[in-house]
Amino acid sequence: MSEDINSIKIKNEDDAWEIFEQALEGAFDEHSNLELVFSNWPKIDIKLKGIKHQASLTAKNMEGLIELQNTIFRTYALAVHSKLNANKLTDDEKENLTITFQISEGSSEVVAELIKTITIFAKDMATKMEPKHYVITVLGLGLMWGGNAGLSTLLQHQKDLFVAEQQTIQKKEEIDARRFASEQEIKRMEILANAYKYNPGLEQVQESVDAMQTTLLKKLSDADEISINAVKDIQSKTVKQIFKKQREKAIDDRIDGIFRIIKVDSSNFEYFKVKVRNIADGAELSVTIKDTDITDKRKKQCLQDAEWSKIPVVMRMNIKRMRGVVVNANILNVEEVPENIIGFINEGQSDIAISWSPSKGFQYITKQDEKS
Repeated sequence: MSEDINSIKIKNEDDAWEIFEQALEGAFDEHSNLELVFSNWPKIDIKLKGIKHQASLTAKNMEGLIELQNTIFRTYALAVHSKLNANKLTDDEKENLTITFQISEGSSEVVAELIKTITIFAKDMATKMEPKHYVITVLGLGLMWGGNAGLSTLLQHQKDLFVAEQQTIQKKEEIDARRFASEQEIKRMEILANAYKYNPGLEQVQESVDAMQTTLLKKLSDADEISINAVKDIQSKTVKQIFKKQREKAIDDRIDGIFRIIKVDSSNFEYFKVKVRNIADGAELSVTIKDTDITDKRKKQCLQDAEWSKIPVVMRMNIKRMRGVVVNANILNVEEVPENIIGFINEGQSDIAISWSPSKGFQYITKQDEKS
Protein backbone atom coordinates (compact mmCIF):
# COMPACT_ATOMS: atom_id res chain seq x y z
CA MET A 1 0.00 0.00 0.00
CA SER A 2 1.35 3.39 -1.00
CA GLU A 3 2.16 5.74 1.87
CA ASP A 4 0.03 8.53 0.42
CA ILE A 5 -3.17 6.49 0.69
CA ASN A 6 -5.35 7.44 3.63
CA SER A 7 -6.67 4.19 5.12
CA ILE A 8 -9.94 4.64 7.00
CA LYS A 9 -10.60 1.71 9.33
CA ILE A 10 -14.20 0.68 9.93
CA LYS A 11 -14.52 -1.47 13.08
CA ASN A 12 -18.26 -1.27 13.71
CA GLU A 13 -21.54 0.21 12.52
CA ASP A 14 -21.07 3.49 14.38
CA ASP A 15 -17.75 4.00 12.56
CA ALA A 16 -19.50 3.36 9.26
CA TRP A 17 -22.27 5.86 9.97
CA GLU A 18 -19.80 8.54 11.07
CA ILE A 19 -17.71 8.30 7.89
CA PHE A 20 -20.82 7.92 5.73
CA GLU A 21 -22.33 11.15 7.09
CA GLN A 22 -19.02 12.97 6.63
CA ALA A 23 -19.06 11.99 2.94
CA LEU A 24 -22.64 13.23 2.52
CA GLU A 25 -21.67 16.52 4.16
CA GLY A 26 -18.88 17.11 1.63
CA ALA A 27 -15.78 15.46 3.05
CA PHE A 28 -13.36 13.53 0.82
CA ASP A 29 -12.98 15.77 -2.21
CA GLU A 30 -11.61 14.64 -5.56
CA HIS A 31 -8.04 15.08 -4.35
CA SER A 32 -8.49 12.67 -1.46
CA ASN A 33 -6.63 9.39 -1.87
CA LEU A 34 -8.28 6.95 0.46
CA GLU A 35 -9.14 3.33 1.04
CA LEU A 36 -11.75 1.83 3.34
CA VAL A 37 -10.47 -1.03 5.49
CA PHE A 38 -12.93 -3.25 7.37
CA SER A 39 -12.34 -5.05 10.66
CA ASN A 40 -14.99 -7.19 12.37
CA TRP A 41 -17.83 -5.49 10.43
CA PRO A 42 -20.20 -5.93 8.64
CA LYS A 43 -21.64 -9.24 9.76
CA ILE A 44 -25.06 -10.69 10.52
CA ASP A 45 -25.33 -12.53 13.84
CA ILE A 46 -28.41 -14.76 14.04
CA LYS A 47 -29.51 -16.56 17.22
CA LEU A 48 -32.48 -18.93 17.32
CA LYS A 49 -34.30 -20.27 20.38
CA GLY A 50 -36.70 -23.20 20.44
CA ILE A 51 -37.06 -26.95 20.69
CA LYS A 52 -36.05 -27.41 17.05
CA HIS A 53 -33.06 -25.14 17.48
CA GLN A 54 -30.78 -26.76 20.01
CA ALA A 55 -27.50 -26.82 18.05
CA SER A 56 -29.43 -27.35 14.81
CA LEU A 57 -31.02 -25.57 11.87
CA THR A 58 -34.04 -26.60 9.81
CA ALA A 59 -34.26 -26.80 6.02
CA LYS A 60 -36.53 -23.75 6.15
CA ASN A 61 -33.80 -21.81 7.98
CA MET A 62 -31.29 -22.75 5.30
CA GLU A 63 -33.59 -21.37 2.60
CA GLY A 64 -33.41 -18.00 4.35
CA LEU A 65 -29.62 -18.10 4.45
CA ILE A 66 -29.51 -18.99 0.75
CA GLU A 67 -31.69 -15.94 0.01
CA LEU A 68 -29.21 -13.83 2.00
CA GLN A 69 -26.38 -15.13 -0.20
CA ASN A 70 -28.35 -14.54 -3.40
CA THR A 71 -29.11 -10.96 -2.34
CA ILE A 72 -25.41 -10.30 -1.84
CA PHE A 73 -24.80 -11.58 -5.37
CA ARG A 74 -27.61 -9.47 -6.89
CA THR A 75 -26.82 -6.22 -5.12
CA TYR A 76 -23.09 -6.57 -5.82
CA ALA A 77 -23.94 -7.10 -9.49
CA LEU A 78 -26.02 -3.91 -9.43
CA ALA A 79 -23.21 -1.92 -7.80
CA VAL A 80 -20.48 -3.20 -10.12
CA HIS A 81 -22.30 -4.10 -13.35
CA SER A 82 -25.36 -1.81 -13.05
CA LYS A 83 -27.72 -4.81 -13.26
CA LEU A 84 -29.66 -6.34 -10.35
CA ASN A 85 -28.95 -9.78 -11.77
CA ALA A 86 -26.59 -12.38 -10.28
CA ASN A 87 -26.09 -13.87 -13.75
CA LYS A 88 -23.95 -10.83 -14.56
CA LEU A 89 -21.31 -12.08 -12.10
CA THR A 90 -18.42 -14.24 -13.23
CA ASP A 91 -17.71 -17.57 -11.53
CA ASP A 92 -14.66 -16.00 -9.87
CA GLU A 93 -16.75 -13.10 -8.56
CA LYS A 94 -19.33 -15.50 -7.12
CA GLU A 95 -16.62 -17.58 -5.49
CA ASN A 96 -15.06 -14.49 -3.92
CA LEU A 97 -18.45 -13.25 -2.71
CA THR A 98 -19.54 -16.55 -1.17
CA ILE A 99 -20.43 -15.94 2.47
CA THR A 100 -18.91 -18.00 5.26
CA PHE A 101 -21.56 -19.00 7.79
CA GLN A 102 -20.05 -19.78 11.17
CA ILE A 103 -22.23 -22.02 13.36
CA SER A 104 -21.34 -22.03 17.06
CA GLU A 105 -20.90 -25.41 18.66
CA GLY A 106 -23.69 -26.33 21.07
CA SER A 107 -26.09 -23.57 20.03
CA SER A 108 -28.19 -22.37 17.11
CA GLU A 109 -26.15 -19.26 16.41
CA VAL A 110 -25.13 -18.44 12.84
CA VAL A 111 -22.78 -15.60 11.94
CA ALA A 112 -22.67 -14.49 8.30
CA GLU A 113 -19.28 -12.86 7.78
CA LEU A 114 -19.56 -10.08 5.19
CA ILE A 115 -16.13 -8.56 5.78
CA LYS A 116 -14.47 -10.35 2.87
CA THR A 117 -17.34 -9.41 0.58
CA ILE A 118 -17.32 -5.69 1.39
CA THR A 119 -13.50 -5.63 1.26
CA ILE A 120 -13.53 -7.04 -2.28
CA PHE A 121 -16.04 -4.43 -3.34
CA ALA A 122 -14.06 -1.62 -1.66
CA LYS A 123 -10.89 -2.63 -3.50
CA ASP A 124 -12.70 -2.95 -6.82
CA MET A 125 -14.25 0.52 -6.54
CA ALA A 126 -11.30 2.43 -5.01
CA THR A 127 -9.97 3.61 -8.37
CA LYS A 128 -13.27 3.67 -10.28
CA MET A 129 -15.10 6.36 -8.34
CA GLU A 130 -14.47 9.80 -6.98
CA PRO A 131 -13.58 9.54 -3.27
CA LYS A 132 -16.88 10.98 -2.03
CA HIS A 133 -19.00 8.65 -4.16
CA TYR A 134 -16.68 5.76 -3.29
CA VAL A 135 -17.28 6.20 0.44
CA ILE A 136 -21.03 6.71 0.01
CA THR A 137 -21.44 3.66 -2.21
CA VAL A 138 -19.25 1.21 -0.29
CA LEU A 139 -20.47 2.17 3.17
CA GLY A 140 -24.06 2.46 1.93
CA LEU A 141 -23.83 -1.12 0.74
CA GLY A 142 -22.33 -2.28 4.05
CA LEU A 143 -24.97 -0.46 6.12
CA MET A 144 -27.75 -2.05 4.08
CA TRP A 145 -26.25 -5.54 4.17
CA GLY A 146 -25.28 -5.68 7.83
CA GLY A 147 -26.65 -2.59 9.58
CA ASN A 148 -29.20 -2.60 12.37
CA ALA A 149 -31.19 0.47 11.31
CA GLY A 150 -32.61 -1.11 8.16
CA LEU A 151 -33.93 -4.22 9.91
CA SER A 152 -35.29 -2.26 12.89
CA THR A 153 -37.19 0.23 10.74
CA LEU A 154 -38.51 -2.57 8.49
CA LEU A 155 -39.95 -4.34 11.55
CA GLN A 156 -41.38 -1.08 12.88
CA HIS A 157 -42.98 -0.25 9.54
CA GLN A 158 -44.59 -3.69 9.27
CA LYS A 159 -45.82 -3.47 12.85
CA ASP A 160 -47.33 -0.03 12.20
CA LEU A 161 -49.19 -1.43 9.17
CA PHE A 162 -50.45 -4.33 11.26
CA VAL A 163 -51.65 -2.05 14.07
CA ALA A 164 -53.41 0.25 11.59
CA GLU A 165 -55.18 -2.73 10.03
CA GLN A 166 -56.25 -3.99 13.47
CA GLN A 167 -58.12 -0.73 14.04
CA THR A 168 -60.42 -1.51 11.11
CA ILE A 169 -61.51 -5.03 12.16
CA GLN A 170 -63.61 -6.37 15.00
CA LYS A 171 -61.46 -9.19 16.35
CA LYS A 172 -58.10 -7.73 17.29
CA GLU A 173 -54.88 -9.63 17.94
CA GLU A 174 -52.41 -8.73 20.64
CA ILE A 175 -49.01 -7.65 19.37
CA ASP A 176 -45.56 -7.24 20.87
CA ALA A 177 -45.75 -3.88 22.66
CA ARG A 178 -42.17 -2.84 22.09
CA ARG A 179 -40.99 -0.25 19.59
CA PHE A 180 -38.49 -1.88 17.25
CA ALA A 181 -36.88 1.24 15.79
CA SER A 182 -35.33 4.01 17.88
CA GLU A 183 -35.41 7.66 16.84
CA GLN A 184 -31.71 7.39 15.98
CA GLU A 185 -32.33 4.43 13.67
CA ILE A 186 -35.19 6.22 11.91
CA LYS A 187 -32.97 9.27 11.47
CA ARG A 188 -30.19 7.10 10.10
CA MET A 189 -32.48 5.63 7.45
CA GLU A 190 -33.45 9.17 6.42
CA ILE A 191 -29.74 9.94 6.07
CA LEU A 192 -29.28 6.80 3.99
CA ALA A 193 -32.10 7.88 1.68
CA ASN A 194 -30.21 11.14 1.05
CA ALA A 195 -27.47 9.07 -0.56
CA TYR A 196 -29.75 7.91 -3.39
CA LYS A 197 -29.15 11.15 -5.28
CA TYR A 198 -25.41 10.34 -5.42
CA ASN A 199 -25.96 6.72 -6.40
CA PRO A 200 -29.56 5.90 -7.43
CA GLY A 201 -28.64 2.21 -7.47
CA LEU A 202 -28.53 2.26 -3.67
CA GLU A 203 -32.32 2.61 -3.58
CA GLN A 204 -32.66 -0.62 -5.56
CA VAL A 205 -30.18 -2.26 -3.19
CA GLN A 206 -32.31 -1.20 -0.21
CA GLU A 207 -35.47 -2.59 -1.81
CA SER A 208 -33.71 -5.89 -2.50
CA VAL A 209 -32.31 -6.08 1.05
CA ASP A 210 -35.77 -5.30 2.52
CA ALA A 211 -37.21 -8.20 0.53
CA MET A 212 -34.37 -10.47 1.67
CA GLN A 213 -34.81 -9.55 5.33
CA THR A 214 -38.54 -10.23 5.05
CA THR A 215 -37.85 -13.66 3.55
CA LEU A 216 -35.14 -14.39 6.12
CA LEU A 217 -37.41 -13.56 9.06
CA LYS A 218 -40.21 -15.72 7.65
CA LYS A 219 -37.83 -18.64 7.10
CA LEU A 220 -36.49 -18.31 10.65
CA SER A 221 -39.94 -18.06 12.20
CA ASP A 222 -40.13 -21.80 13.02
CA ALA A 223 -37.96 -20.85 16.02
CA ASP A 224 -39.67 -19.53 19.14
CA GLU A 225 -37.52 -16.38 19.20
CA ILE A 226 -35.16 -14.79 16.69
CA SER A 227 -32.31 -12.37 17.32
CA ILE A 228 -30.50 -10.66 14.44
CA ASN A 229 -27.62 -8.38 15.43
CA ALA A 230 -28.95 -5.77 17.89
CA VAL A 231 -32.61 -6.68 17.36
CA LYS A 232 -33.13 -9.21 20.14
CA ASP A 233 -35.74 -11.86 20.88
CA ILE A 234 -38.27 -11.26 18.13
CA GLN A 235 -41.17 -13.62 18.82
CA SER A 236 -42.11 -16.03 16.06
CA LYS A 237 -45.76 -15.04 16.52
CA THR A 238 -44.86 -11.39 15.89
CA VAL A 239 -43.05 -12.20 12.63
CA LYS A 240 -46.03 -14.23 11.39
CA GLN A 241 -48.44 -11.44 12.34
CA ILE A 242 -46.72 -8.45 10.84
CA PHE A 243 -45.49 -10.11 7.65
CA LYS A 244 -48.69 -11.91 6.75
CA LYS A 245 -50.09 -11.01 3.35
CA GLN A 246 -52.09 -7.83 3.57
CA ARG A 247 -54.42 -6.24 1.07
CA GLU A 248 -52.32 -3.96 -1.10
CA LYS A 249 -53.28 -1.11 -3.36
CA ALA A 250 -51.63 -0.44 -6.68
CA ILE A 251 -49.74 2.86 -6.86
CA ASP A 252 -50.10 5.11 -9.90
CA ASP A 253 -46.80 6.01 -11.52
CA ARG A 254 -45.37 7.14 -14.83
CA ILE A 255 -42.53 5.96 -17.09
CA ASP A 256 -41.10 7.96 -20.00
CA GLY A 257 -38.09 6.38 -21.66
CA ILE A 258 -36.43 4.54 -24.51
CA PHE A 259 -37.15 0.82 -24.61
CA ARG A 260 -36.19 -2.20 -26.65
CA ILE A 261 -39.12 -4.46 -27.42
CA ILE A 262 -38.27 -8.01 -26.45
CA LYS A 263 -41.58 -9.61 -27.33
CA VAL A 264 -45.09 -8.69 -28.48
CA ASP A 265 -47.84 -11.28 -28.07
CA SER A 266 -51.03 -10.21 -29.91
CA SER A 267 -52.65 -13.65 -30.06
CA ASN A 268 -55.54 -12.59 -27.83
CA PHE A 269 -58.36 -10.50 -29.34
CA GLU A 270 -59.00 -8.51 -26.16
CA TYR A 271 -55.44 -7.60 -25.15
CA PHE A 272 -51.82 -8.05 -26.10
CA LYS A 273 -48.70 -8.50 -24.03
CA VAL A 274 -45.48 -6.56 -24.43
CA LYS A 275 -42.14 -7.30 -22.78
CA VAL A 276 -39.73 -4.34 -22.89
CA ARG A 277 -36.27 -3.46 -21.60
CA ASN A 278 -35.43 0.09 -20.49
CA ILE A 279 -32.07 1.07 -22.00
CA ALA A 280 -31.40 3.49 -19.13
CA ASP A 281 -31.10 0.82 -16.43
CA GLY A 282 -31.68 -2.53 -18.12
CA ALA A 283 -34.88 -3.13 -16.15
CA GLU A 284 -37.33 -5.42 -17.90
CA LEU A 285 -41.08 -5.28 -17.47
CA SER A 286 -43.97 -7.24 -18.90
CA VAL A 287 -47.26 -5.45 -19.34
CA THR A 288 -50.68 -6.59 -20.47
CA ILE A 289 -52.42 -3.91 -22.51
CA LYS A 290 -56.06 -3.94 -23.51
CA ASP A 291 -56.81 -2.92 -27.09
CA THR A 292 -58.96 -0.15 -25.64
CA ASP A 293 -55.81 1.29 -24.03
CA ILE A 294 -54.07 1.77 -27.36
CA THR A 295 -56.67 2.52 -30.01
CA ASP A 296 -54.23 4.03 -32.52
CA LYS A 297 -53.27 1.13 -34.83
CA ARG A 298 -50.09 2.97 -35.80
CA LYS A 299 -48.84 2.75 -32.21
CA LYS A 300 -49.51 -0.96 -32.07
CA GLN A 301 -47.77 -1.44 -35.41
CA CYS A 302 -44.82 0.61 -34.14
CA LEU A 303 -44.39 -1.82 -31.24
CA GLN A 304 -44.51 -4.83 -33.55
CA ASP A 305 -42.10 -3.26 -36.04
CA ALA A 306 -39.68 -2.45 -33.21
CA GLU A 307 -39.70 -6.10 -32.15
CA TRP A 308 -39.09 -7.39 -35.67
CA SER A 309 -36.38 -4.87 -36.60
CA LYS A 310 -34.75 -4.78 -33.12
CA ILE A 311 -34.79 -0.99 -33.01
CA PRO A 312 -35.64 0.98 -29.85
CA VAL A 313 -38.80 3.01 -29.39
CA VAL A 314 -39.59 5.91 -27.10
CA MET A 315 -42.66 5.42 -24.93
CA ARG A 316 -44.82 7.32 -22.45
CA MET A 317 -46.76 5.10 -20.09
CA ASN A 318 -49.07 5.57 -17.15
CA ILE A 319 -48.49 2.51 -14.97
CA LYS A 320 -49.62 0.94 -11.74
CA ARG A 321 -47.09 -0.61 -9.37
CA MET A 322 -47.66 -3.06 -6.57
CA ARG A 323 -44.65 -3.72 -4.32
CA GLY A 324 -42.45 -2.21 -7.02
CA VAL A 325 -43.76 -4.48 -9.81
CA VAL A 326 -45.61 -3.04 -12.80
CA VAL A 327 -49.07 -4.69 -12.88
CA ASN A 328 -50.78 -2.50 -15.48
CA ALA A 329 -49.75 -0.02 -18.16
CA ASN A 330 -51.51 2.44 -20.39
CA ILE A 331 -49.35 3.50 -23.33
CA LEU A 332 -49.98 7.18 -23.97
CA ASN A 333 -47.61 7.49 -26.89
CA VAL A 334 -45.01 5.46 -28.73
CA GLU A 335 -42.85 6.26 -31.73
CA GLU A 336 -39.57 5.31 -33.35
CA VAL A 337 -36.37 6.83 -31.98
CA PRO A 338 -34.52 9.21 -34.36
CA GLU A 339 -31.50 7.72 -36.12
CA ASN A 340 -29.00 10.07 -34.44
CA ILE A 341 -30.26 8.98 -30.99
CA ILE A 342 -30.02 5.32 -32.04
CA GLY A 343 -26.40 6.09 -32.95
CA PHE A 344 -25.71 7.33 -29.42
CA ILE A 345 -27.36 4.21 -27.98
CA ASN A 346 -25.29 1.92 -30.19
CA GLU A 347 -22.17 3.73 -28.96
CA GLY A 348 -23.10 2.75 -25.41
CA GLN A 349 -24.78 5.94 -24.21
CA SER A 350 -27.87 5.06 -22.18
CA ASP A 351 -28.48 8.09 -19.95
CA ILE A 352 -30.53 10.04 -22.49
CA ALA A 353 -33.07 12.37 -20.90
CA ILE A 354 -36.59 12.37 -22.38
CA SER A 355 -39.20 15.11 -22.31
CA TRP A 356 -42.54 15.45 -24.06
CA SER A 357 -44.96 18.27 -24.78
CA PRO A 358 -48.11 18.44 -26.92
CA SER A 359 -46.55 21.05 -29.22
CA LYS A 360 -43.05 19.59 -29.66
CA GLY A 361 -43.61 15.91 -28.99
CA PHE A 362 -40.60 13.95 -27.73
CA GLN A 363 -37.35 15.82 -27.06
CA TYR A 364 -33.99 14.17 -26.31
CA ILE A 365 -31.06 15.47 -24.26
CA THR A 366 -27.73 13.64 -24.63
CA LYS A 367 -24.33 14.13 -23.00
CA GLN A 368 -23.24 16.15 -26.02
CA ASP A 369 -26.22 18.48 -25.56
CA GLU A 370 -25.35 18.95 -21.88
CA LYS A 371 -21.74 19.84 -22.73
CA SER A 372 -22.81 22.38 -25.32
